[in-house]
Amino acid sequence: MNIPIGLPQPAWPGLLAVALMALVPFSGHAQPDPAPTHTTGPAQAQPANELTLPAFRSALDGYQPYSEEKTLDWKLANEQTARIGGWRAYAREASSSSEAGSSSAAPAPTVKP
Repeated sequence: MNIPIGLPQPAWPGLLAVALMALVPFSGHAQPDPAPTHTTGPAQAQPANELTLPAFRSALDGYQPYSEEKTLDWKLANEQTARIGGWRAYAREASSSSEAGSSSAAPAPTVKP
């Protein structure tokens, strides 16, 4: 009677080999296209020592440094909001701007306190 002694073989080496074989067909897409071996006209002919470099544009062109906005005191902001009608004034602004965008919209119902 033969009794196997020891641990079973791990499965990951076999799975790794299968995964690598599955990726082999895709490796051809990672290669660059070969350079053309012939030219059809004088316009395509370039001397070997001349290279055309792409135009350089810095990522920081047009950068505007941060500038702090002037803020109001929160008490003054609350008082101004109360003077103009509270949150309902902001709701009217939002509904009037959305109605201006679509003329076929039904008028918004008025809210009574």
